[in-house]
Amino acid sequence: VPPLLFLGLMACTDLLPETPRWLALQGMVTEGRAVALSLGPGCEQSLVDDVQKVSSSRVAGVFSGIGCLACFVLSGNNALQSYTDYILSRSGVSAVSRGAALFAATQLGVAVVMAAGVIEVFGRRPLLVASAAGASVSLRAFAQASSAQAGSWNVLFACTFIASLSLGLSTLSWVYASEVFPDAVRGQAMSAATFVFWGGSFAMIESFVPVANLIGIPGVLKL
Repeated sequence: VPPLLFLGLMACTDLLPETPRWLALQGMVTEGRAVALSLGPGCEQSLVDDVQKVSSSRVAGVFSGIGCLACFVLSGNNALQSYTDYILSRSGVSAVSRGAALFAATQLGVAVVMAAGVIEVFGRRPLLVASAAGASVSLRAFAQASSAQAGSWNVLFACTFIASLSLGLSTLSWVYASEVFPDAVRGQAMSAATFVFWGGSFAMIESFVPVANLIGIPGVLKL
């Protein structure tokens, strides 16, 4: 049903026009400006005039954006979400379902706070730094609690981990990438970033249980 609704929206309305940047990159600048103007006042300058050919000075943006997403996925976010029950049950948590629900609720709550405006109050870099620091400390504490079979402490540190990620790496990685990618290669760069993200997610999820069986849950969390 959702794809059919999307198809109807595309076919019957002007709510999803071609992007001004793509039109400008194809040399259709007039058409791009017209679409940009239809999207709202002030869009023309930002969506069309900044289109330019990639230069050596901006290639770093591609690596910065993809690197940010790689750090996010390698933090273990998707693996921990996929195996929350597995991890908590082997870390001394008795109420696994409630712990997993609290974990999910924490992620949702921080995401709502970010969407409400916090994401625009601070710079991208400070939030990403704070996010990475909080996630690192939380995972180390989580590993120690898991090793000690500390029960509820594991739920607490799992929640501080996902809260830290949602503060920056989770909510901001794609935003950061889209803002630093040069317009001339934005589509290719986003495709490469998507491959890195889902390729990394696949590798992390598929290897989690075998590695956990080999070195234990605390060992995986430390990694």
